[in-house]
This record gives sequence, C-alpha cells and structure tokens, in this order.
Amino acid sequence: MTEEWKNKREPFEVLDGREMAENFLPIVLKKAEKVTVGEGVCVVQSFEPMTEKISDDEYRAYFYRTERKYLLSLANAVGAGRLRQAIRELVKAYAAGATVAELDDLFSLFVWNQGIGNF
Repeated sequence: MTEEWKNKREPFEVLDGREMAENFLPIVLKKAEKVTVGEGVCVVQSFEPMTEKISDDEYRAYFYRTERKYLLSLANAVGAGRLRQAIRELVKAYAAGATVAELDDLFSLFVWNQGIGNF
C-alpha cells in the first residue's frame, strides 16, 4: 500500500474523543462504515496509538491510555478476559481517585452485560 492518502487527508472528518465521557468506539465504527474508497477519518485522542500490520488488507490500531481515565481500560480488560490487565487498571483507577460509587456502577454493568456466570 502506498502512502498517497497522506496528501489527501485534509478533508477527512475529524472525530475528537479527548473529552468524551461515553464509549467513543461505536462513534468511530459508525463513521468508518461510511468511509468510501479515497476517503478517510481522523481520530484524535489524548494518548498515543500503536499500529500493527496483520496482512496486506488488515491493520490494527491500539490505543492505550496512561492517564487518569482508567475505568474504560478496566472495562475493556474485563470484557476481553485479560484479568491481569484488569487488576492493574483497577489499582490505577483507585489510586487516581476513582470513587467506590464509580467502581460499583462499573461492576454492576459487568454483571448486566456479561451475566452473573462470569463472576
């Protein structure tokens, strides 16, 4: 794949997720579905992504937050079954000032979304 797209990125729609409180992924996915050949989307975040080329037609971008907003990382880790990462994110969230009420809400959502059998 060539990098000609870089010269055409000026008109790309910008999706800025830095200040969004809700899950940003559904917004990105909805926009990505509408992108046609020759178009693109610019995603703005407050943390650096890591990209990986899987094959000629598959690329993955990973976003890992290293600042205070740990509850989303905790939720993602639990949802993916990465329990060691979930424990690290839980400790970070608590150390950064996440309240017991916030954690209680988050754990209630886990049970609701994944079923009590997972706990």
